[in-house]
Amino acid sequence: PAAEPPPDLRDRRLAAVQAQVWKQWEAASAPPPLVAVRAAEGHWEQTGVAGVSVKRLFVDAAQDRVTMLVRMTPGASYPRHRHAGPEECYVLEGDLHLPDLVLRAGDYQRAEPQSIRGLQFTENGCLLFIVSSRHDEIVA
Repeated sequence: PAAEPPPDLRDRRLAAVQAQVWKQWEAASAPPPLVAVRAAEGHWEQTGVAGVSVKRLFVDAAQDRVTMLVRMTPGASYPRHRHAGPEECYVLEGDLHLPDLVLRAGDYQRAEPQSIRGLQFTENGCLLFIVSSRHDEIVA
């Protein structure tokens, strides 16, 4: 007998296809001539840090760069870390508290390679647009 597919089947299939596309892009020697990611495309991935998820928009393996959206839920924090390459961060929504300043919607920061950024947190949640190295590391 015919059965109704699960409601999330379409989303799971699209996520699987998107994951395959990311793998192909990462393996390619040159990026495609044009990449467009619509708001409803892609998926949010958990980072392993509570309350912090990312949506990868583009990965340039040859240049060791990733362009992504980062979402932090209210009260979430991100631990001290070292930047393997330059990192650019633009706050789209909310607040991001750094050890020495608070960034709000419309604010921008750049961190240089090998710089270490202390604990960051958000009081009300935030959405960030980040271009960074794929090899940043958490430091004790």
